[in-house]
Amino acid sequence: MLFRSALEDNPELKSRLHDLIAQIMEPQFIDSSKRYLSDEARQIIMNDPKLYFNFAYASYQGPGWFQKFAKKFNQKVEEGVTDLDTLRDYALQIRKESGNWIIAGSGNKIEKIFDAMP
Repeated sequence: MLFRSALEDNPELKSRLHDLIAQIMEPQFIDSSKRYLSDEARQIIMNDPKLYFNFAYASYQGPGWFQKFAKKFNQKVEEGVTDLDTLRDYALQIRKESGNWIIAGSGNKIEKIFDAMP
């Protein structure tokens, strides 16, 4: 709580911290996407800001969770599903049904972010 308050009181620090987090997480995201996503699934994700955000956030939750999400997403793409709205909804469903209450809750938060994105 104190840390969050300190960040709210210092927007410059908050911005710098977000930049550092992105610099740390981007290599993990790139590595996990190459390891666990099929070429077709990776191409879809890399070209859609909402799916990109979802899977970049999955890398924050660790390679094991990323792999679980990727496996299910790959399967959906292999079934021939390429409609972006359907895939976005499915990516959120995977989170919400993860069996981990923290990750399931992140699905609701990401859904709100998706709604705010163009």
